[in-house]
Amino acid sequence: MIPIPESCSEPRKKLLRKINSCLLERENGCLEWSGAKSSPGGYGIVWWEGKNYYIHRIVYCILHDLPFDFPFEVMHKCDNPPCANPIHLTHGTQGDNKRDSMKKGRYRANAGRNYREGHFRCGHPFTTDNIYNTKGRVVCKTCTKVSKLKYYARIKAEREKTSEV
Repeated sequence: MIPIPESCSEPRKKLLRKINSCLLERENGCLEWSGAKSSPGGYGIVWWEGKNYYIHRIVYCILHDLPFDFPFEVMHKCDNPPCANPIHLTHGTQGDNKRDSMKKGRYRANAGRNYREGHFRCGHPFTTDNIYNTKGRVVCKTCTKVSKLKYYARIKAEREKTSEV
């Protein structure tokens, strides 16, 4: 079970005791949440102070004395979404999380939109060299370049046309 730090507040201690009561220890060392889970994904979730939180995030933030709105992702080293074992958790940016999932072969761009495995909808390869991340969206870098080239060619043609008049 997860140790409860002496330094944390009483409400956080109560929350951690609630989490501990729903954890199952597995042979691989994971402490799996047996309560409510997110769909899709299967991450453990708990309702607290009027909001749903991921269990692994709550555990990480309590043990590191951080606010729950800590501005980083809490990632699983074990790749087991319901796991809350603090030894299996680390933090990083959203980019770190995406790179980690891509490296481990479990990241899918635009999941649920019937993209072929390993390719964008356009047919270009889904590789780290061909990804452009803009505002949290992952898009095809090749298509973005082609689109920008067409746009600049059109603007240039329009300028040339107006300068002739």
